Amino acid sequence: MTIASHPAAELFPFMSSEELAELAADIRTYGLLEPIVLLDGLVLDGRNRLRACAAAGVKPSFVEWDGSGDPALWVISKNLKRRHLSTSQRAMVAAKLLGYYAGEAKERQGRRTDLVANLPLSEDSTAEPRKARDHAARDLNVSARTVEHAATVIERGIPELAAAVERGEVAVSAAAEATQLEAEDQLRVVHLVEAGASGAEAIREVKRPHVANNTGDNEWYTPPEFIEAARLVMGSIDLDPASSEVANRTVGAERIYTAADDGLALGWAGRVWMNPPYEKGLIDRFAEKLCDEVKAGVVSEAVVLVNNATDTRWFSTLCEVATMLCFPTGRIRFYKPDGERGAPLQGQAVLYIGSQRKAFASTFKRFGIVAEVVNG
Repeated sequence: MTIASHPAAELFPFMSSEELAELAADIRTYGLLEPIVLLDGLVLDGRNRLRACAAAGVKPSFVEWDGSGDPALWVISKNLKRRHLSTSQRAMVAAKLLGYYAGEAKERQGRRTDLVANLPLSEDSTAEPRKARDHAARDLNVSARTVEHAATVIERGIPELAAAVERGEVAVSAAAEATQLEAEDQLRVVHLVEAGASGAEAIREVKRPHVANNTGDNEWYTPPEFIEAARLVMGSIDLDPASSEVANRTVGAERIYTAADDGLALGWAGRVWMNPPYEKGLIDRFAEKLCDEVKAGVVSEAVVLVNNATDTRWFSTLCEVATMLCFPTGRIRFYKPDGERGAPLQGQAVLYIGSQRKAFASTFKRFGIVAEVVNG
């Protein structure tokens, strides 16, 4: 059974899957002890109980809300007594409460002018946001500063980041800091947290500079064994679109584009080796350019070496045309012209585009895990 929720009910997050399973088991054993409360046909209180009843195969019971005053304050009072929420989770409730009352006040302004009566979170007719924030902080037993962090997460963060705070996985202060990142990097923060990192650790990792590319003033070059493997698979390398004269002494491409050439504005063709610039925005354009040239039929094969940032848009773009993947064991130690070896901050991936799947697998399996890419 599916019943829409009242806006006030959405102030609080859903239970985790583990908590919901425990509630469903309890209902299956003892029945639904507290009925689901409806207001105007919408679930005001009991969204989790309704889901748990469905999981337990128990028919839910309903009652109409007979309270007076504001339903949102009633929901808060009910849930704060029985939900064990962290400070960050309560702050998110407080921040959403601000939006809820702002909407209620706007709706009722046409009917009444005394905003004191219409906006419970404010004490004067100006309904200053600061006072609303302070009242929400008091009602949820958190600091005003924490409410500001939560409001920032809701306003500027991606939905996945806000959801991670609501699940109690990321501290709201760390999430507010993460909203300064691009949406793609916010998602990386969420994924790192899901993998076991703390919010602060995830943000530090995402903010770290990535391994430099093989062009530019601070040049780092690919170890020759990977170049040789790429040449074995493709037969030869016709083009390196992100290179330099020094880098090509190892790559040995028939044609190269340097930073001065602006390879993104030139045509690509044949068998391509690419270790693209990792600068944000630029790597996306190189990935899209390669994808377009492959789809146009002018690039017949390509081997691409990049960071294994599987949660990024550009990695997904490359996978659209890739046929094979290799995840090297350990991190590839790139080197400088003077022979100094680097210590990269994350692992890498090698993507192959072309029909020589067996050749790629047999050649690159010595570096690590090799897998076929299956695109729908």
